[in-house]
Amino acid sequence: MALFGHYYVEGIGYSTIQEVLSGKRFPLYLLLILSILKLLATSLTLGSGGSGGIFSPSLFLGATLGSAYGLVLAGLFPELPISPPAFAVAGMAGMVGGVTGAAMTAIVMIFEMTLDYTVILPITITVAISYGIRKMLSRESIYTQKLVRRGHVIPDSLRASLIEVKMARDIMDTRFKVLPASLTFEEMAGQGILKDTALVNFLVEEDDGILGMVTRSMVLSNLKYGRKADTLRDAARKDYLVVTEKTTVLRLFRGIFSHEISFVVVLSDGTTASAENVRGLITKERLAEFVTEAAEQFSL
Repeated sequence: MALFGHYYVEGIGYSTIQEVLSGKRFPLYLLLILSILKLLATSLTLGSGGSGGIFSPSLFLGATLGSAYGLVLAGLFPELPISPPAFAVAGMAGMVGGVTGAAMTAIVMIFEMTLDYTVILPITITVAISYGIRKMLSRESIYTQKLVRRGHVIPDSLRASLIEVKMARDIMDTRFKVLPASLTFEEMAGQGILKDTALVNFLVEEDDGILGMVTRSMVLSNLKYGRKADTLRDAARKDYLVVTEKTTVLRLFRGIFSHEISFVVVLSDGTTASAENVRGLITKERLAEFVTEAAEQFSL
């Protein structure tokens, strides 16, 4: 403050951005130091729960790093008419587009700030590269990352595929009952288990572990054809996949078709694969119903 008349890192930082864009010759080392300090200050502020924005720090980092990159190129190629402020403008757009995920907004907004048609192409290329790299490093933007960690998946668009948004907990069937593997079909009928028509699936347990699953239709079919003495151990489907409640439906499809399994066992996060920790079951039929429901929502 005593040397330059304002703080470079503390606060919004628009004064620094204005000086960079006005063509003030900042030394390369100072631009790099400012960008590192601004990144550190923003991270500490937001990470500690303090109040701070994302937009103006993104402009600050983009301007300083872009100008630094322009100075490096100007030093390497002195014969070319390289303007560090032009690189600062492209850097601002690239940083905003990558960090926030609003690529088109970054392009239009930075253009409106300069009203220079010659920067449209460099800005577009920079934003595209920045957005692609950020997607490779982190699928979520800085605005949606915290929500995703809390279990709230945010679609990239209003008509996003529900398969990418919905989780296992959203479509799992909780109408199931855990039964021992030694139980026979005749014993199930005698105990009145089948009278509860809400129970459509039965999880078969053996030695405190998950052996497999039988459906209500399987049990009724076996009883119809006189296989009353057969145990659940003999009839259970044993090809299943274990996932958590936060597993996306897209991953469920990949797992089912890559391993050719019959059903999915949904557990709560951080628990072992035991019958008492099962939160729900997902069959292929339930996945088919979900796909049909999702298609109907966007039918014309």
